[in-house]
Amino acid sequence: IQPLFLPMSPSSHHLEEILASSLLDPMNPASLCGVGIFGALSQVIVLGKTVPYQVAFLQAAMKYMTKPRSATEHELLRNRLCHCHCDFGLEHVQNIHGFSPPTVTKLDLLDLAIHLMCKSITSAIEQYDPTLEDARKRWPRSREQDTNPFNLTPSALCDALLQWTLQPQYGSGAFSLIGSIAMFSPRFHIHVLATPRVFQLATAQLLYTVRNFPTNPEQWNVRFDSRVLACASDLFSRFTHHQTNIARLILSDEFGIRADMLVVARDMQALLPAEDSRASMASAVEWFRTVRFLDGGKRFTPRGGRGTLQAGPQGYFHVAFKVIATLRSSKCAMNGCDGRGATAHSRLCSGCQVARYCCNEHQNQSWRGTRHPHKPLCDAIQALRQAIGMGDENGWKALIHATGRAPEKFIEICHGKGVPPMLGKAILEVGGWLPADF
Repeated sequence: IQPLFLPMSPSSHHLEEILASSLLDPMNPASLCGVGIFGALSQVIVLGKTVPYQVAFLQAAMKYMTKPRSATEHELLRNRLCHCHCDFGLEHVQNIHGFSPPTVTKLDLLDLAIHLMCKSITSAIEQYDPTLEDARKRWPRSREQDTNPFNLTPSALCDALLQWTLQPQYGSGAFSLIGSIAMFSPRFHIHVLATPRVFQLATAQLLYTVRNFPTNPEQWNVRFDSRVLACASDLFSRFTHHQTNIARLILSDEFGIRADMLVVARDMQALLPAEDSRASMASAVEWFRTVRFLDGGKRFTPRGGRGTLQAGPQGYFHVAFKVIATLRSSKCAMNGCDGRGATAHSRLCSGCQVARYCCNEHQNQSWRGTRHPHKPLCDAIQALRQAIGMGDENGWKALIHATGRAPEKFIEICHGKGVPPMLGKAILEVGGWLPADF
């Protein structure tokens, strides 16, 4: 496919051609930048011919993803994709350079473009039908050859795909491709399982995801779904589906990801939907449940555990109070701090008068932190505090201490003041402490 220089109608058919030419020769001055590739991909996948009939695009996309490149070549390619030199005199180029929210960076769009491209390749591989009547429109024509167009060894093929993932800001879609190729290539499957680096880089992508989850739910966050689907669903879940022994191997000390994956599994419990609410995330939910199960089912709970809590308003206030009491008595409320740096000068948050920090640095980091930032929790605790009528700092402190060993007294006060149960529930939701059966 030669680069296209003439103005063309922005139909999905013509976008498919220019997209393919840009992927085959991405350093060509006439090739699309990352934003253009993302826009073209959106049009080709959403409006284009049904996979696997997008033969030219799929062939180019597979070569784009699996071409061996040095670290220097990869950096040059990334810089080329992140700096637009597209010809806006062409109508189809204008149409695929749409507006994106200011919170979305060029690397975000590049990451999503790679994700869409790899998912379309994966879809074609999984729909492979050797009996298709028109063989010219069938892709892959051979799973082993067309999914490895440069005829690389399993090691070289794996390295070429991992080159996209070395920086957690983009490239997570490559893990979808790794999982898909492994399904149909026993040699590649065995090599991946013998390569802990694959799972280490995927875990790094998931850590980046939970640490960069937006505090503002109205922000469009392309970092979350694409990475969770690529890493948790298409890699971890695919390799360990109904195979506990494989899951134990991946989470063994030999792979070196256990500690980080437990952190991710805990934090994802509050961010992912229930299994029956989003079918696309079901396998990701299953993987993180497996991680927690193999760790003995442990998860963070406020000190004292759930006891015999019952669902409903009383349960909301009961657990919310345990959260408040735990934070108030802790050495430091910042995620990851073991409290060893705590001193007699540890300070309380001036807003909620509950969360305690061992130093100013940890307080600042926790305010808009990447995992369960304190700001929304602080607002939720202040709302409950105001509803109780405890604006006075000393009175609020005395109430916590007085009811510390008897949470039912705190519940009685909430009921007596007519505090809406949703204020208690809000504290649990923003902190990720809401039990699934509440």
